[in-house]
Amino acid sequence: MKKILLVDDELIIRKLARNTIQSQGYMILEASNGNDAIELAREEVPNLILLDIKMPGLNGFQVCRILKDDPLTRNTYIIMLTGDLSDEDREQGLLAGADDFFVKPFSPIELLNKIRAFLENEEEIILPDEGEDKRERGQRCLSEETKNEDELYQLEREQLLLYASDLGKIYYEEVKKAAELKKAYQRLKEMEKMKDAFVSLVSHELRTPLSIIKGYVSLINEVLKNREVSADLQEFIKAIAQSSNKLESLIQELLDFSKMKSGLVILEKEEIAMPGILQLILNDLKTETAKKSIEITFQSQSDFRPLRADRARIKEAFSQLIRNAVIFTPVGGSITIEAIDEGVWIKVRIIDTGKGIPAPELENIFSPFYQGMDFLTREVNGIGLGLTIAKHIIEDHGGNIKVESEIGKGSTFTIAIPRSFQDAKELVAELQNRYPQKIEKLSDSLQIAERQLLLYAQDMSNLYNKERMKTEQLGETLKELELTYVQTIAALAQAIDVKDAYTGGHTGRVSFYANCVAKYHNSALLMEKEFIYSLLLHDVGKIGIAEEILGKAGKLSDDEWEKIKAHPELGARILDPIKFLAPALASVRSHHERWDGKGYPDGLKGEEIPLSARIIAVADAFDAMTTDRPYRRRLDREDAKEEIVKNSGTQFDPAVVESFLKSWDEMLVCSPEKEQFPRF
Repeated sequence: MKKILLVDDELIIRKLARNTIQSQGYMILEASNGNDAIELAREEVPNLILLDIKMPGLNGFQVCRILKDDPLTRNTYIIMLTGDLSDEDREQGLLAGADDFFVKPFSPIELLNKIRAFLENEEEIILPDEGEDKRERGQRCLSEETKNEDELYQLEREQLLLYASDLGKIYYEEVKKAAELKKAYQRLKEMEKMKDAFVSLVSHELRTPLSIIKGYVSLINEVLKNREVSADLQEFIKAIAQSSNKLESLIQELLDFSKMKSGLVILEKEEIAMPGILQLILNDLKTETAKKSIEITFQSQSDFRPLRADRARIKEAFSQLIRNAVIFTPVGGSITIEAIDEGVWIKVRIIDTGKGIPAPELENIFSPFYQGMDFLTREVNGIGLGLTIAKHIIEDHGGNIKVESEIGKGSTFTIAIPRSFQDAKELVAELQNRYPQKIEKLSDSLQIAERQLLLYAQDMSNLYNKERMKTEQLGETLKELELTYVQTIAALAQAIDVKDAYTGGHTGRVSFYANCVAKYHNSALLMEKEFIYSLLLHDVGKIGIAEEILGKAGKLSDDEWEKIKAHPELGARILDPIKFLAPALASVRSHHERWDGKGYPDGLKGEEIPLSARIIAVADAFDAMTTDRPYRRRLDREDAKEEIVKNSGTQFDPAVVESFLKSWDEMLVCSPEKEQFPRF
């Protein structure tokens, strides 16, 4: 990870720069003066240093000259920061060895562009293990410095507002990216539909004729085994067999992918006797049919030839279909099962004397989770997957199911499955006269279909992977942006507290109290951005109020009091240009409104006041009463609670006060002397 050292005596500058740079994956080191900067630079050897010119003790020019003269840090890039870059400063900086200059307050976008320009091709610097102890010493130094940050640093308003403006620009750019993400997602869904349609085409439209073609090839070889045939004919037959095998292999790979995704098993084909399978199923259902006194009739040809199929899956499919007939056949009814060998196809008819299926329902009976409903008794049977499973298995074997039904008479399910060979006697006469031309045409068609199918599959795979990668990248960008926003908001909130020494930690405590109340009042608020942002920024308007007014020990004059009362409205104006903070505007503006309508700035009353603002009003008042102010000592917490209850229905929302009382034990956890910022 590439390292950047921030050297500036102003805490807010380091905080805002840190939030900007960390979001891009850099390791951040910090120092508040020249001596610490030199020590830390020699210990860590950063890739780049952002160095303030004007600092107490050693100034930026002196630090730059020392580091550039040191062989260890000579190659480290140094960008000097200044609030006013004069020609004299530029000349001194260049003489000291500075690589570039940057003017404060700075735009975060411009800062990142400047850093990328230097570090884009820079290699990471790796130090020996002996640097671990030094790293800890550097961290301890920064920790000690941070304890006194309220005394050492103050907010720079111009930098704060410039950051907010840039975040607004970034927000709009990311909104555009989010729109692209949505479009990419839609394209991804369309690609999924195309893939499903393609797999359906392979399994339903190509598999059946391919089985017939391979059957023909097998039969031709059998018929011509003991005959003299031309070399051309042998080549044609060989080409058909090879093309058929390649095409079947390609189709099987695509089907295996689809089945893996959907949980279907790979078919294990063998020669099976269909009548025997049906007899086994009827024997398994003997108990169920006997209970309902259903008469079973089974009809089959004596010369029924074997079918090449997956024995377990075929048995499962017909078990579902026959069991379905048993379920919907009334007591004393009958079921007839006919097994018919039609050569290329075998057919099985399942005929029951049930109530029948209404015509509008015929299209739905094979849908997943459709529950067959007896339309006369309204009794639902099963979970609605039996017929769906049967249909998938039959279709996986290249077959199909047709249903005919008549209300009051029953239903007939006709299942047709292709076999992989046909009786030689039915083909010999036609093959003797016409097979050379047909075979040649068939071979060409197979080869074309194979090439086209492969190209289509490859193109679809490439498009799918590109869209998936783009979707993942946009998703990660949005997550990083959201994190940067929240971190910056937290920095703004802390900066507001630094401005008023008497209310240090106020924002954190109010956030803690308000979260406790919201948990009992409406827990959904805890996840809403409007609530989170308004807690952190409800006092942002105090940026525009002079510190001598905020910290005045005596009574405020009328003019001073009016300026204090203006901070909610000022806060709303500050946040208004920043679109991603828009949800918080109403609560920031209204958190000093009263339930009885006597608050400010708009005189709202009752539920006209946003809920978040009503909760903040209670939390804000409680914190104000339980912390020291320049004009009075803090109240005991129990006394403050009584004041909240006393003003319920006048200053505060009674329902919110009730939730305040319910959360009392949790609120006692918060120490008034300690900041309690919520964690994200």
